[in-house]
Amino acid sequence: MFDFLESFLFGAAGATGGGWSLIFAGAVEPWLRTVVLLVALAVVVMSWMGLRRLPSTRMKFLAILLRCVATAVLVIMILQPQVQREETARVKNKVALVFDASKSMGVKVGGYERFDSVRGFLKENGAFLKRLDRDFDVDYLSFSDTGGLKEVRGSEAAATDVSLEGQATDIAGLLRAINKRYRGKHVSGILLFSDGRDTCGVPEEEKLEEVERVAKELPTPVFTFGPPQERYKDIAITELVADSFAFIRNPWNIRVTLRVRGYDNVTLPVTLKEGGKIILSKPLKIEPGKEEYVVTMKTMPYSTGKALYTVTVPPLADELVSENNTASVLLHVIRDKIRVLHLCGRPSWDELFLRRIFKEDPSVDLISFFILRTPNDLVEAASHELSLIPFPAEELFTQVLDSFDLVIFQNFDYRPYDSTYLRFSYYMANIREFVTETGGAFIMVGGDLSFSHGGYDRTPVEDILPVDLDEAGDRIDTGSFRPVLTAEGRTHPITTLEYDDARNRHVWEKFPELEGCNMVGNVKEGAVALGLHPVYKRPVLAIRDVGKGRTMALLTDGSWKWNFLSVAQGGSNRHYMKFWNNAIRWLIKDPELDLVRVVPQKEEYLPGEEVHLKAEVFGSDYKPLPGAQLAVEVVNAEMGEKVLEKTMESDSRGQVRFSYKDLPAGFYRARVRAFTDMGELGEASGLFGVISKKEELRELKVDETLLKRVAGASGGRYFRLPVSDIYGSLHLENPEVFRLLGRKTYTLWDSWLLFIIVLGCLAAEWWMRKMARY
Repeated sequence: MFDFLESFLFGAAGATGGGWSLIFAGAVEPWLRTVVLLVALAVVVMSWMGLRRLPSTRMKFLAILLRCVATAVLVIMILQPQVQREETARVKNKVALVFDASKSMGVKVGGYERFDSVRGFLKENGAFLKRLDRDFDVDYLSFSDTGGLKEVRGSEAAATDVSLEGQATDIAGLLRAINKRYRGKHVSGILLFSDGRDTCGVPEEEKLEEVERVAKELPTPVFTFGPPQERYKDIAITELVADSFAFIRNPWNIRVTLRVRGYDNVTLPVTLKEGGKIILSKPLKIEPGKEEYVVTMKTMPYSTGKALYTVTVPPLADELVSENNTASVLLHVIRDKIRVLHLCGRPSWDELFLRRIFKEDPSVDLISFFILRTPNDLVEAASHELSLIPFPAEELFTQVLDSFDLVIFQNFDYRPYDSTYLRFSYYMANIREFVTETGGAFIMVGGDLSFSHGGYDRTPVEDILPVDLDEAGDRIDTGSFRPVLTAEGRTHPITTLEYDDARNRHVWEKFPELEGCNMVGNVKEGAVALGLHPVYKRPVLAIRDVGKGRTMALLTDGSWKWNFLSVAQGGSNRHYMKFWNNAIRWLIKDPELDLVRVVPQKEEYLPGEEVHLKAEVFGSDYKPLPGAQLAVEVVNAEMGEKVLEKTMESDSRGQVRFSYKDLPAGFYRARVRAFTDMGELGEASGLFGVISKKEELRELKVDETLLKRVAGASGGRYFRLPVSDIYGSLHLENPEVFRLLGRKTYTLWDSWLLFIIVLGCLAAEWWMRKMARY
């Protein structure tokens, strides 16, 4: 009785596996059905009370019967009952076997891969796997950073077809993927085979907390299986900490963390390389019982742009893997300020106006010395009574020289400082090395104390100058002249004061005349004369690339007139300032002055990823140059091996684009040389890396702690392989689950017979009442 009432009020459900059920389409809510039932009962009660006038009891019972039948039929029509037949079928619960396909599972210890322990499990527990396939719907999956969760066709395929090439492992991400895949499905358990090496880069305790939190959200237990703990020998660079950018000619620090297992009482050289060149090496003494070591290294970049630095440790005998003995960082070298060291032999108008340019430029950090008294001058006072500071030659040219970008000797004679106790000539070799080895810039400005008249003939400084010196033959011409640009000078960035060629020539032709010129020999091989004396055809302005640096010779001390007299004649000093700004930018190799540029699309690519590069070519007016011929080559930055060489032509935007696929892991330099009918425009290069993420191999120890936390948080259990009989140790719940195949509905109220019954009952009751009156 109560079951019927419950089914009437709340709706009946059919039996699982297929059966009938009663539903009410007209009154869906239980409270509405209750109201309908109460109204029907009230109608019946009121009908009984209204039958007192009928003469016989028999007629009363017959009338109430008719009234009850009509009411019942009306209730049925209001509730609209329907009978449903459901067809269901029993489905198997899910079980998933998930295999770690990362590279660390392929590490060989004692000649066997870690994944061999998984293969052994699949082989020794064949009966268990067959039973799983019989009782459950089993998924075999592999996971890696490249393929995500990937289906594997059965246990045999899992033992042979899983490719252990994953470069990174994220256990928390794997658990989220499993949760998403099986959301809304009945899963009895997950069997996870992994070494637990998580490389997501999160601190250890934070990583364990995150993994545990995600595991608790899973609707099914996870049973984790880890390879056996191994004894092995390995050296790994586990961490390399360094700023990704540095200022040119400023110290840059690197902090290297190494983990050493299986070795003691050995000394390892830790080497820092830039490209393929060794910068420095530090010995590291390995002590018994100590695994982690920290080595700090310091270097100083001498050129702007991108630089590749690599820290390496040579592999030792019996080392498990050698891939983790190397770590690299791509450094962006930028310029904060242009540091200029300016030495002037005596105060002059030329010195005044040149120093004013440097001091008014916020991008220049100027240190300037001009000589008012030399050590050879006679002074009738003690040195401590003089207000002039002594010239700090030793500090400048031995301790801090490499911190400057540009050194200027303006009418400076070094010989007064080349006494028995100063020996300035010793510092000249440092100046030469500053230019050729560290990429510094050097300018010598003319005057009666400069070039041969300053004693620089046959010195290391002459080696880097763009002109030949001969103390016996060189002289000073004191006449007025206006320099004449050479063919190279008409297009060079230093002498391009106006981008329009005609206007630029006009500027040089209208410059005020200069007075005084150092008459020296011709320009050296590889140097370029930009301006010549109009009469003697000797160089007045010459430049040169020397080793890694650049030098310039201005063989006059009268360029100040381009400022002073131009203003006095109603003009401006704009072109004088632009001349010196151009010279400084060219000497320090400002990238904005490059006519050819190479731009990799990205700094780092993954192995197998297509590398895209772009080259841009500009004319002497710094506008995009179409139709230029470009010789393109891509070279391995460490080995020097060419991997690509081709010739291309720039498009209407002065650009070419090229790509290369399947470059092996390493660092590469793309070089481009541009040509036109007038000759070579220039050369540029760009650095990029094809980097194999070796994080999987930074730490090789099986992380049982993580695997145990995953199993414990999800309600599972951790097993250390090998496990030969898993059936008795692994409990997987297998409740009955049915799936609805179809549903058929039969309506019980939508029939003409019910209307006839209601009308018939009401009509019969009316007839009986009428007959009772007579």
